[in-house]
Order: sequence, then C-alpha cells, then structure tokens
Amino acid sequence: MKIFINKIRGALLALVCFIGSMTPVLAQEAILLSRPQSEQDTRLLYPRALLESALAHTVDAYGDYRLEYTKVKLQWERAREELKQGKGLHVISAATRKDWEAELLPVRIPVMKGLLGYRIFLIRKEDQPKFAQIRNLDELKQLNAGSGKQWSITPVFQHNQFKLVTGSSYEGLFSMLVGRRFDYFPRGINEAPQEYAARKDQFPTLHIEENLMLRLYLPVYFFVTPKRPQLAERIEEGLNRMIADGTFDQVFFKYHKELLESVNLQNRRSFAIENPNLSPLTPLERKELWLDPGKLPQ
Repeated sequence: MKIFINKIRGALLALVCFIGSMTPVLAQEAILLSRPQSEQDTRLLYPRALLESALAHTVDAYGDYRLEYTKVKLQWERAREELKQGKGLHVISAATRKDWEAELLPVRIPVMKGLLGYRIFLIRKEDQPKFAQIRNLDELKQLNAGSGKQWSITPVFQHNQFKLVTGSSYEGLFSMLVGRRFDYFPRGINEAPQEYAARKDQFPTLHIEENLMLRLYLPVYFFVTPKRPQLAERIEEGLNRMIADGTFDQVFFKYHKELLESVNLQNRRSFAIENPNLSPLTPLERKELWLDPGKLPQ
C-alpha cells in the first residue's frame, strides 16, 4: 500500500512539474495582425515594431504575448468585420474613420504622429513639368487622382471635390497610374519613397513628384476588436509608457528619419484640405503626439 501511495505521489508531482513547465506558453496572449497585401508591401513593418514595443513595455502588468499574422490577406471591409467578431483578427493599424471608431476600439494615440496626413504624389516622370506649374489647389483639382475604393482617405478626397479614380487592388493602382488611368497617386510621405523604391524597376516611368503636398489631419490608430477590451487598454498604456520614456520617438524616427529627409518636406508647396471623418475625440491638444516638421532630429 505504501509503495502504491508513493507512486501516486510521484505521478502527481510529475504532473505538477509538467503543468508548471507549460505555464509560460499557456499564459502567452496570442494577438492576430493583418497580413501584408503583397511581398513588396512594407507598410506594416513600422506599426508592428511599435506594437511589439508597446506590448513589451507592459509585460509586467499584462503578461507575455506572441504576434501572429492572419492566414489570408484582408481588404479593409473584411478586416473590419473580422475585428468586430474578434476571431480572425485582433488589432490593425488604420487611418481613422467614423464607422471604425463607432464599431471598434480605437487607441487614440496617432501611430504615425500624423505623418499620413502629409500627402505627396507618385506620378509619371514625364508629367513633372506639368505639376511644377501648379500654384493652387484648384489647379491641382483639374487633374485626376487615384485611390483605393475602401481606403479611409477616399471619402476625404470626395468631400473636398477632387476628381477621383478608384481601384480595388493596392498593387493594381500602380499599374493604373503608369497606364494613364489617372494623373497622380497621393500617398503618405512615409509610403511614397518605399513604394517607389520597390517598384521603380518594374515601372521605369514612375516618379515622386518634387514640389507639392496635401496636408490634413489623418491620424492612424491601432483599432482593436471589441471582444478584447483589455488588449486595447494594454496597447494604450504601452504607447503612453513609450511616449514618457522617449521610446516612441526612437522607434518612429528609426523608420522615418531618412524618408522625411528624402522628400524635402519643408520646401514643398502645401495645400490644406479638410477631413470630415475627424472625431471630436481626436487628441489634437496633445502636441507631443503629432509630428512637427520644423523639429526633425539632426
């Protein structure tokens, strides 16, 4: 009988040790992110790095985590539905719009420091002299702009009465530009240099317009599924910790300093446009959250 009891104790001890060894794995918070749209799509590298840092800043309060990509590529409307359900997607970085803020959990700290609201243009190189002659917004609006059908920026252009040609495919829009379906492709200053570098061999006539820029408030937030409110709280706390210790700006400028220098931001003719999607809850009063083009790091 004593031998039997000792065997039971040994088995229980082994089980406890096994469960103990598994605890760190089981305690990890799995977080699903949207997969890039193509192998050339580098837009998600920075928000992922920022998110990882925010999560790492909060391990003490919320525990360990792991990031995974969705199995398939998600267009914006599908991504919104997946976020609402909270099964196939947990968090995504996206330019804000009213329906997203109403249906999802926005973390109202601008991921891009407002950078996406500075829009420069991809054009055909032969058209640079035509754009160099533009002196005001009305002249620009005589030309056709290209944009994605489901993009947050598209209703903004429509509201401001731009001539607009929309496409359903991210990669297809570059072909449409080169194929003369529209005259210019407004892109965030964080997007255009990378997109040009990735496609200049494929599209030799592609060019970054040299003189003009649109300017609007267009914050990019992390949107979290309403099924995971604690995750939204964790990301917000992590980002605020990063702002307080300077890590936020370190990560931001690591990914964007060279881009900002390359686009000649301070010397472009700038045209302001209105964003009708801007919520009254936009943290405009927190100046530390927004890029100041006059105070770029040396």
